[in-house]
Amino acid sequence: MTVFKRLQEARVEISKRHLKKSGKNKFAGYEYYELGDFLPTAHEIFQKVGLCGIFSLNQETASLMVYDVDKGYELGNSVNFFAPTVMAHNPKGQPIQDLGGTLTYFRRYLWMLALELTESDLVDAIEPAGKPKLVQISEPKLTIDKSTGEIKPPPKMEGNGKEWNFKIQADADASAEKWISVVKEAADIMLSVTKSKEDVNTIFTTNRNIFNKLKELSAEEHSSLMNVFKARKESFKE
Repeated sequence: MTVFKRLQEARVEISKRHLKKSGKNKFAGYEYYELGDFLPTAHEIFQKVGLCGIFSLNQETASLMVYDVDKGYELGNSVNFFAPTVMAHNPKGQPIQDLGGTLTYFRRYLWMLALELTESDLVDAIEPAGKPKLVQISEPKLTIDKSTGEIKPPPKMEGNGKEWNFKIQADADASAEKWISVVKEAADIMLSVTKSKEDVNTIFTTNRNIFNKLKELSAEEHSSLMNVFKARKESFKE
């Protein structure tokens, strides 16, 4: 039996196990596999079908080499999964912590690649890292529609800073509900890329006028968003 057939058997077997994802990103709204969710099962299956995965990392490449245990290093009896090395970086951490994060990241993704485990498209789910200068949202002075009595959101509103600044624009017929949803979406985008409690505080103070307007429209929605800010701040350790 070739290493490819053994690997395919392992993939089919692990697909039947209905693994659960324990990783949760409540800010971007997706779940993901932690190493512990699938690695013990992967080792059990590899033992059964006769495979062994060897992970390695250097300055240029991260690699997971899958070997046929009966044939070892013989030519043609291994499959290599690899990716260019990019170091993780925590601005408040130590270099050894950056290395640990990098090792965990590549082990997780290379094993998922080898086993063809699927999860949400994280590239689409996560905004690019770094502080955004401006969030443009082409939707959502409170006014009242005289004919219907409906409260209308401000047609244009933005924060008072250069960094972490919201810019909200409403169509002429935009409802208060739509404006509220756009404000919350902008906040979620910003919060998902914050790296410290200071970033979270800056988002709030820079856009306080928008959040005050949100409170005028809906005290309940304002309270809900403030709880999201609180949770994000508490996610950063001292």
